[in-house]
Amino acid sequence: MAVATALITIAIGSTASADPVGTCSRTRGLPGSALSVSGKDGMAGEWAHLNFNGKAIGGSTVDGYNFWKVSGRIPRGAVPGTYPITVTFQTSNTASPCFFRVTRSA
Repeated sequence: MAVATALITIAIGSTASADPVGTCSRTRGLPGSALSVSGKDGMAGEWAHLNFNGKAIGGSTVDGYNFWKVSGRIPRGAVPGTYPITVTFQTSNTASPCFFRVTRSA
């Protein structure tokens, strides 16, 4: 029974690691600030969209080694507050690497 439990745990753990993981270049700034997110575990050749509070602000393709980097600018009309940054992919799951704090209006 212990062997079967260990095998199930290993299989579940290896599946979870395939979700895209990313890191934000910054987590606060003014409207118009540049932001990039880089990461791994996308599918080679698929399109990655950089989103600020659900709106696309940039995009790029995943390279042949499953790494990606997307860049964009925080919208000039963004008001002070904290917003989710996500990267969505054509076929992979979504990465949610950080929140971005807009410090004041432009």
